[in-house]
Amino acid sequence: MGLYPPVFRAIKKIGYKIPTPIQRKCIPIIMQGKDMVAMARTGSGKTAAFLLPLLHKLREHSTTIGARGIILSPTRELAMQTLTFFQKLGKFMDLRACLLVGGDSIENQFNRLAANPDVIIATPGRLRHMLSEIETFTLKTVEYIVFDEGDRLFEMGFQDDIQFILSKCGVSRQTLIFSATLPSLLVSFARAGLNVPEIVRLDTESKLSELLEIEFFTLRSKEKDTALLYLLKEFIGEGKQVIVFAATRHHVEYLHTLLSLMYPDPVGVCIYGRMDQSSRKLNLTKFTKKIARVMFVTDLAARGIDIPLLDVVINYDFPCKPKLFVHRVGRVARAGRSGVAYSLVTRNELAFVLDLMLFLGRRLQSPKDTERNDSDKVVRYGRLPSIILESTSDQMDNLLSNNIDLQALQKSMMNAYKLYFKSRTQPSRSSIKRSKDLDMTSTHELLKPFVHHGEESRQEFLNQLKSFRPLSTVLEQQESTEESLLTMERKRRSHSEIIEKKKNKQKEPKVLKEDIEYDDGTVSEKTPFSTRDKYRDEKFYLSFTSKNHHTEKGLEIDKDGNANIEQMVLDVIPDDDKSIFRTRKMVVWDKRRNNYVQVSGSGSGTVNKKGKIVTESGNVVSAKETGKLYQTWVKKNKQ
Repeated sequence: MGLYPPVFRAIKKIGYKIPTPIQRKCIPIIMQGKDMVAMARTGSGKTAAFLLPLLHKLREHSTTIGARGIILSPTRELAMQTLTFFQKLGKFMDLRACLLVGGDSIENQFNRLAANPDVIIATPGRLRHMLSEIETFTLKTVEYIVFDEGDRLFEMGFQDDIQFILSKCGVSRQTLIFSATLPSLLVSFARAGLNVPEIVRLDTESKLSELLEIEFFTLRSKEKDTALLYLLKEFIGEGKQVIVFAATRHHVEYLHTLLSLMYPDPVGVCIYGRMDQSSRKLNLTKFTKKIARVMFVTDLAARGIDIPLLDVVINYDFPCKPKLFVHRVGRVARAGRSGVAYSLVTRNELAFVLDLMLFLGRRLQSPKDTERNDSDKVVRYGRLPSIILESTSDQMDNLLSNNIDLQALQKSMMNAYKLYFKSRTQPSRSSIKRSKDLDMTSTHELLKPFVHHGEESRQEFLNQLKSFRPLSTVLEQQESTEESLLTMERKRRSHSEIIEKKKNKQKEPKVLKEDIEYDDGTVSEKTPFSTRDKYRDEKFYLSFTSKNHHTEKGLEIDKDGNANIEQMVLDVIPDDDKSIFRTRKMVVWDKRRNNYVQVSGSGSGTVNKKGKIVTESGNVVSAKETGKLYQTWVKKNKQ
């Protein structure tokens, strides 16, 4: 590829021999100085794809004041991981890098900036804070800017921060966007902020690694805690590293405490957004060094955290967006290793599973399916039997009844889930209808060896008992009078023919005349009595759904393979047509009202009506105090 010799030497030192497909495709184009939008699944080597050309372009430390490269990451963990990889690849070069993330000491970051770094690796909120604090800090010298996990950056409410940062940069810069999916808002930004970008799209048909095994366990919502403990302690083998994804930080705290009290042996740690930065670093270090075997996380860790030896991912709460599921399970089966993803699914989450199958182009296979198909296009699902959870359930009930702190955490978790349930995206209507026909009674094939042979017949008998409907009514019970019994008998005789006709009519197939294809692509069966569609004028007819609503929701697979940016959009929910950015709605605790209040914001650095600035950590400071931290640091260090 003609890389700078010290860069190539570092590559050989690390042990890399063959570039990945995304690296082979992107590096030559980036080295030509072109803007780029690149899409590839997680674990495909995107970080090296933009770091190697950056090192090749900068080569040596510049004495001119001002950074020449910026890498923006959505999370602190991803930014720290990028810095570590940058230092490995630049081992034989004298380039300087500076890490600017929220949660760390701002005075230490002033010291790093004073060292005149060549590359700044930052989260958008903290970089904007630095630009506001230091009047002399400029980005006009930036030649190379990268948006790592670009879709996540634009969805997490960093839009105002990104626009502010770009306004401080020079016009003659090379801009790169690396992502796993391409939302519509990112397409709009690419058109506005990039100069004739090259589009690189890989692994869009499969989206998941071929070595990843996906299993869905259906169960009741009350059994989730017990099922998770059973999987961690008994079902998954010892020595395997597991990440458990939950909906909120309250779930994470509760599950971490529950595992620590029930089974201290599999040491667990937790990471969530509001945790102290030093604690997050410590917990992540414990997990990467295998001191802890289980890590409970929110979707904060769904992007970027690279743990090459990770074995299992468990979805305690099933994600409402298909692409979020892709990023969650993308933590395993990386770099040629195999992995497993287990998901605990309740009845009301089955519709999300069906949306996911449409997104991935696969289908669910019930244990009762007579046609066995072991191809990659089939995903198995089945019930997690209650009988194998009985012993674990008894232990957990005893623990809950005797531990007041655990009860308080459980109550907080349930309240948090109510708020989460209101805010999550709803599945498609067709998936909701199809989910009602799915079988939730058959045991999953993986769990059949752990179940007694008579359990299947017992479960089937219980299901029949639940669905039993007696013919007699309330008026015909034992305490009923003779008059009420005679009344019901006369009613049955008089209406028996009408009831039978109604039942037979429901069983008969509908008489169809022709199929009508609507503007949105759906096909409707037209009966001889429906004549309203004959008079529809195609020029003026407005359908209740858009023509490309399946594509916008990410429920359609592009089979043409054309490199058109419009055909690469993979949105789960429609974008706001008034702006290319989506306003973030948050629920915060108001001390005066003593209640939760819903507010809207656009990320850190936003100035509200009272002249207050919301920092990246969520703290509110006065806009008049901007710059005082830097002035204090200057006086202290005599700069």
